[in-house]
Amino acid sequence: SAAALNTPPSRLLAAFNTGTNLLYLVGGGLFSFIVLSVWLSRWTLRRVTVSREAPAAVHRAEPFPVTLRIENRKIAMPAFSLRIESEAQPDASAGYVVRIPARSAAIVRMVESMPRRGVHSLPALDVASAFPFGLVEARRRLGNDLDVVVYPRVYPVRPTVLDQLSGVGDVRRSVTAEGDEFHSLREYVRGDNPRHIAWRPSAHRRELLVREMEADSSRKVTIVLDTFRHAGDDFEERFEQSVEAAASLAVALVRARYIVALAAPPLYVPDGESAGQARRLLEAFARVECSDAPGYGLGGVPPTVRSQGCAHVIVSADPALWGRRDAALGARVLDPKEIVRA
Repeated sequence: SAAALNTPPSRLLAAFNTGTNLLYLVGGGLFSFIVLSVWLSRWTLRRVTVSREAPAAVHRAEPFPVTLRIENRKIAMPAFSLRIESEAQPDASAGYVVRIPARSAAIVRMVESMPRRGVHSLPALDVASAFPFGLVEARRRLGNDLDVVVYPRVYPVRPTVLDQLSGVGDVRRSVTAEGDEFHSLREYVRGDNPRHIAWRPSAHRRELLVREMEADSSRKVTIVLDTFRHAGDDFEERFEQSVEAAASLAVALVRARYIVALAAPPLYVPDGESAGQARRLLEAFARVECSDAPGYGLGGVPPTVRSQGCAHVIVSADPALWGRRDAALGARVLDPKEIVRA
């Protein structure tokens, strides 16, 4: 400073010997060091955006890939030392990017897993940076911007279960999977045969429609899921097991070229076949819930379902009902363990 320049040399030497000015210099340097760390770490995250891509539907408790696109929208300054953390695993790093140039993007691939069935948002993400010195960390929370339909887990079905189910073996099986007579039009579902797309009606409605054909005396099965909340402390766990057993059986029946319907009061999925029907059934199983309200359970199955002239398979989470025969549906209530392979 100007005052220091006008100080006699003897006084400057005395101040230097006492160390007072040196202490101020070191303290100021350390304070500037911390301020610079805070500013640079926050500036690194400025105008950094993250978008995610994930499958539209996944199975419960099964890992699935998630792709992150981290974009640095700053005009000139790169983004340094970006660490990605998932809310589901707060103590682990899901990804790390050393440097993203200005007006550029980086791709990070990570693995997620959804523990509960239903429709859920992906876990929130944190983007953190301790650039440049690692003393101060800036952090930004990214909201839940992507929903995923979580199907129940699908297990292998016992090899003999399809022929042993009550009533199924007595219903005629088709020689061909599809008939020749037109039945109706419906919305296209991923997995449907592209040859069945009705192009003219689709162009008129501006959405893809597919033709459903009458089946040629195919075996028809309606899976009835008991959704009434029964007594028991472990009912939630047993209900999930019954949902997974019913879903496994439904997928196996569709793959075996059966015409399958689902009655899980109050949900009802009309009968159908092909991969599109399997997807519709899994969508329903993802959303089914148990309730203690009237109209749920086996008594809530619509009368039209009871009189369809097809075989019925009843799955329940209540051990007291296992092995009993339902007079209205004409089928035996199955233990979920009878369906899936151990």
